[in-house]
Amino acid sequence: MSRGRESNAYLTVYLSLTLTILLSLILTLFYGARVGAVRMKAEFVTDIAMNSILAEYHRELFAQYGLLMVDTSYGSGHPSILLTEEHLTDYVHENLAPTMVGAVLSQVTLMNNWSEEAHITGYSLAPDGGNAVLQRAIRSYMAAGLLDDPFPDTEENVAALEASGYDSMDVEGMWEANDAPLEQSYLVDVDEDGTTEEIYPDAPSAAVKGTRGIGILTLAAPEGIEISDAVTDETAYLSHRSPILHGTGLAEGAGGGLLERPLFDQYVFEKCGYFGQEMDKSLLKYQVEYMIAGTGSDWRNLETVCRWLMLWREASNFIYLVSDEEMVSQAEALALIASILLFVPELEEVIKWSILFAWSFAESVNDIHILLSGGRVPLVKTHETWALSIENLIYYRDHLTEGSGQGLDYGQYLRMLLFFRNMEEKGNRLMDVMEMDIRRTVGNERFRMDGCMDILRAEILVESVSGGDHRIERIYGYYE
Repeated sequence: MSRGRESNAYLTVYLSLTLTILLSLILTLFYGARVGAVRMKAEFVTDIAMNSILAEYHRELFAQYGLLMVDTSYGSGHPSILLTEEHLTDYVHENLAPTMVGAVLSQVTLMNNWSEEAHITGYSLAPDGGNAVLQRAIRSYMAAGLLDDPFPDTEENVAALEASGYDSMDVEGMWEANDAPLEQSYLVDVDEDGTTEEIYPDAPSAAVKGTRGIGILTLAAPEGIEISDAVTDETAYLSHRSPILHGTGLAEGAGGGLLERPLFDQYVFEKCGYFGQEMDKSLLKYQVEYMIAGTGSDWRNLETVCRWLMLWREASNFIYLVSDEEMVSQAEALALIASILLFVPELEEVIKWSILFAWSFAESVNDIHILLSGGRVPLVKTHETWALSIENLIYYRDHLTEGSGQGLDYGQYLRMLLFFRNMEEKGNRLMDVMEMDIRRTVGNERFRMDGCMDILRAEILVESVSGGDHRIERIYGYYE
């Protein structure tokens, strides 16, 4: 063999070895690219499916309350995460399925893949974490409004109320204890002839005290203003339902923070109606009052709120009244005359205090009347802001005053009452209100807030013709 032929043989062997290595490298890169492309497709399909789930947010909940959540019952009234999982599976399959042409021609490509599993492994529902999920949704909604200082005076008013002790003073109990001697009978010599008669002292305060049983709303309601008679069965809603559905607690700790309570209350007053500010969409017209009192009757809820306000007003008015020397002197003069006329001079001091209690009660009824008629009442009275004179005490119901006045209006007092309520209780009752209103819309007659989801975690297994398996996990939600 010649040297030239030997040289060609060496080149052929070398080239063969080199091509083998290059071909292996190219095939490896091609396989890796195909696997990467399949995984990328699986991730895209997972993202599309998760976004498709979130795109099914409940339209009425968003329209009325601005909250983005998925109703996992899909209008059936039987919420279940399994229904959402079925939707997720359908979206995955639809996006992995071949095109119509490919299906007709039974085409198989290197990118063909399918899903064996699509599971939801975690999710959060509105009541989770003591309503932390609901609070998170509300906080996100309110943050979009750029509210720097919602309710700038509510916390100050609450602090002033607590510092004064008005919220804990039982003036009615003090009145009852003081009037115990007036409930007894006494033997007195009426004609001063030595003959005694049994009498029950009828102090000037008795006429006022007798009106307490009528009910504060009946006493104070302004004429010409119609009180809502709307009623519902409160046991049909979330706060009375058992058991309440809960998720797996996914991201429920996102709620909380120093601004949570004022933000929550601000949201309530933005989305819910109350006396004087009713909303047409609502089943119960006094929704904020419902969140405070929790009964299925507008009248009873408003009556309960008025009783709470009455306790505050009586305490405030009584404390001021006993500090006003001129007004105390008027009560003393009337008590002296009454004790003489009733032949019980020893009860002069008891009658004086009974008059002061009655006077503060009548003034408080007048305060509630002013608030319900759209006026204002200061948290602490002065001589100038006191309305009822002692001459009009017995017939105080004929002298209830109107006018704008000064101080806090009904809404501000209502905000203080709402501020004191427990956050979990408020959240449950707010969801009651949401259920009441949304169930009035077409197709939502069985709507449940404990079936509403805002975050989910899913795991999807995708297989391909190449034999590679890809397990994709995603967490998607409306709020950060």
